[in-house]
Amino acid sequence: MRILVDHSGYELLNIGDIAMLQVCVSRLQNLWPNADIGVLTRSPERLEQYCPGAIAVAPDNRFSRRPERVSTRGGPRSEPRRLLRTLRRADIVVSSGGGFLNDTFWKHGARVLTLMAIAQRLGKPTAVFSQGIGPLTHPVLGRLVKLTMPRLKVIGLREGLSGVPLLKARGVNQELIQVTGDDALLLATTMDRPRTGTAIGLNVRVAPYSEVDKSVANQVVTATSEAASRRGVTTLALPVSRYKDASDLDFIRTSSDGCEVNAAGHQSGDVRSPAELTERAARCRVVVTGSYHAAVFGLAAGVPAVCITNSRYYDLKFEGLGDLFPGGCHIVRPQPHFHRELSGAIDRAWETSESDRDQMHSAAQAQVAQADQIYARFKSLVAATLGPVNEL
Repeated sequence: MRILVDHSGYELLNIGDIAMLQVCVSRLQNLWPNADIGVLTRSPERLEQYCPGAIAVAPDNRFSRRPERVSTRGGPRSEPRRLLRTLRRADIVVSSGGGFLNDTFWKHGARVLTLMAIAQRLGKPTAVFSQGIGPLTHPVLGRLVKLTMPRLKVIGLREGLSGVPLLKARGVNQELIQVTGDDALLLATTMDRPRTGTAIGLNVRVAPYSEVDKSVANQVVTATSEAASRRGVTTLALPVSRYKDASDLDFIRTSSDGCEVNAAGHQSGDVRSPAELTERAARCRVVVTGSYHAAVFGLAAGVPAVCITNSRYYDLKFEGLGDLFPGGCHIVRPQPHFHRELSGAIDRAWETSESDRDQMHSAAQAQVAQADQIYARFKSLVAATLGPVNEL
């Protein structure tokens, strides 16, 4: 069995994207223990670090606007293989989780769906897991959704509030769709809820797609630091994006009028893996975040999230997350009384009861079970398509 996996970020510089990829590869390995699993990446070294044994596949130039340069250092299994050759040899093609099927990242979404369309024309079973959908008005991406997604074997959505209606409106049979929550929950959820932490987690996302600027970021850091100071607790940085032009940690460290935020009680060390983010989020009592996945990792441990959004893209992400974790997401938008509203949201989240925290943790576990089911369903459909012998 040969499996090709497309995903959100070929550089592997976003902890949330890495977590979803890790879980997807792990589940595929459990379903097909002897499979060769190829993963598109521009960083074979990081792929080997996060998904040992996966085979690096170089993104093909025909699917991008400029040539890709991929390092070939490492052993023979880490040497990048050509995408189209790997696609032709693959038995199944899937996409792990992401938030790229929308107007904001339509080029990457179009790239992934184009790969799926080619695979479908070659007669290969295809699926997508842990996907966020919308806003979806771009004509190119809309046509590709309408062409490709009804032909998928299964569609796993990480939220259903906006994703399900958007797909149904484009001719996707609802029987293909299952709302599973985010695949990263598998890494962040344990059998027993961690003891309620005492810190306040902090993330800010300053980027064109978030529409959060440095002024808003400064207010988020200030309000969070004040809330922690009033309670005599630590603030913990929860960086997710490690891209140089959208580094969460850089903006956390340099907020508050450009001064380094390294005062006593503030811990702003880097996070290099989903395991580290899991551990740090579980130490919090509240998470204040502009990143979707910092909220996901907190909620998995029963930690409510104060979610900062200033764009339709993040509105849909946080609203969908809140729908899956009732009472767990306190959404705040920058406006004239932003500091007061944010401080009030932190106070309300801080007072979340232990029973409500238990319910958040249980909701995360239920979503993990739903995701397990859709992967198992995909295996059954693949067996029906390829036959029990060819599927091995």
